[in-house]
Amino acid sequence: MDGKQWTVQIFVTEIGDDTSARTVLVTRGGGRVDGLGRARRHPAAPSVPEIGDELAVSRALADLAGKLSAISREALRARRDDRLRDGPPTRDGLVKIAARSPHAGRHRHDAAAAPAHERPPSAAP
Repeated sequence: MDGKQWTVQIFVTEIGDDTSARTVLVTRGGGRVDGLGRARRHPAAPSVPEIGDELAVSRALADLAGKLSAISREALRARRDDRLRDGPPTRDGLVKIAARSPHAGRHRHDAAAAPAHERPPSAAP
């Protein structure tokens, strides 16, 4: 099995007490997702630039993770909607879906035992 590698680039910019970070994920397939994060040093806090960098980068990575999660949820939703629109799955897809179905194991002759909304017209009691 071939492993996959994705690389995230992180760019940090400091201007005075403000630190900004931008993360860029580019997949092997050419997909790109950006994340943004900011940190600002409180005027009374000591100047420790690494803390601002770490905070801004962590926020940019969290933003990236949230966007990647939203993209994957939307892709799953679209795939589900396509299956509903296109009708029954192919034979290969049917085997996978049937294995997860709560009705797996129900045989054709058990159709009359199915709830009314799931019965084919010929299985009416």
